[in-house]
Amino acid sequence: MIRVPSIDVINNELAGSAGLKVISTFAGGGGSSTGYKMAGYKVPVALEFVDKAAATYRANAPSTTVIERDIRTVQPQELLELAGVDVGELDVLDGSPPCQTFSTSGLREKAWGEEVHYSGSYHQRSDDLFFEFTRMLGGLQPKTFVAENVSGLFKGVAKGYFAEIHRALEAAGPGYRVVAQMVQAHRLGVPQKRERVIFIGVRKDLLRDPVFPRPLPASEIVSVAEAIADIPSPPPGSKDCDWLKEGSRTRMAWEHASVLEEQGCFTYAYRKLGWSQPGKEARFNWFKLPPHQPCPTITGKVPCLCHWAEPRTLSIQEAVRLQSFPDDFRFADDNKFKHRWERVGRSVPPLMMAAIAGTIRDEILKPRPRATARFAGGIWQETI
Repeated sequence: MIRVPSIDVINNELAGSAGLKVISTFAGGGGSSTGYKMAGYKVPVALEFVDKAAATYRANAPSTTVIERDIRTVQPQELLELAGVDVGELDVLDGSPPCQTFSTSGLREKAWGEEVHYSGSYHQRSDDLFFEFTRMLGGLQPKTFVAENVSGLFKGVAKGYFAEIHRALEAAGPGYRVVAQMVQAHRLGVPQKRERVIFIGVRKDLLRDPVFPRPLPASEIVSVAEAIADIPSPPPGSKDCDWLKEGSRTRMAWEHASVLEEQGCFTYAYRKLGWSQPGKEARFNWFKLPPHQPCPTITGKVPCLCHWAEPRTLSIQEAVRLQSFPDDFRFADDNKFKHRWERVGRSVPPLMMAAIAGTIRDEILKPRPRATARFAGGIWQETI
């Protein structure tokens, strides 16, 4: 079982306690910002293009000014004025540019240069948005920056884009020391096997190198069952999850699938039932979750992650917990299951970003002994 502070504690007690400021671009529903605030940063300004995501952000961060525009129309000076800082004074620029064309589960290079559908009725070219982040970096000239993207950026043809992005980040403004690493969320307190490429840059005049948080030992990794053990199951018919209908292929697959075989993949069940092709309802990313392991990656698509003991998908509240959001995380969009799931699945896990932000705080921006907060064994605790 894991616990993170409530939204009110994060906003009223933790946010700003370190005396540091971060501006968040491509902010989504506020996952990364929640992590920064847990680490003591103040987030005066956030930039988010999608209206439902921006509304959810506002519902959980009333003191942050949210700019609801395409980043291509925003100038760095606007962000500086709203944040109350001058060029070079900002502590961190954060951003998670949309990444479908780099995703290992998406279209990859076939969609480069084209507009893609990625949220509701929104269509936007996304393979160039990292360079819009670089433009902001050059204009703001923050002390450090953090940029997050999918693991596909390290793979295949995308490696060329990765090298180009890396060079652009290094050359922005006065120049940055930049390191990119694959970060595993489950080694930073999140009960989910989510891999992401994280760029950390430090302005050269600070004379410090980028640094990443130390992974937790295997003994402190939190499993699905441990994380959601105290969350009650939603009743059949609830809008908080999808129950598998009696007689449906997914229900039959769920009944035959074993969490010990192929990590619970429904593909095994389909072979066992004699179906040569998975049906429309069940694709290769349908899982009956192994309870004693971290959860597979939660995505923004309609959920295909099923409970190990009940014939249903995970509930929204379970997804919130597995993504390491506060239990009282608020949704501002309508009551549709798929919309709430998208807000959670497209977010950066707050605990992962809290670990990254805390490391930057302590070892780059404020490198001195101080009280810090960390996650150990699934418990939020103060350490010296």
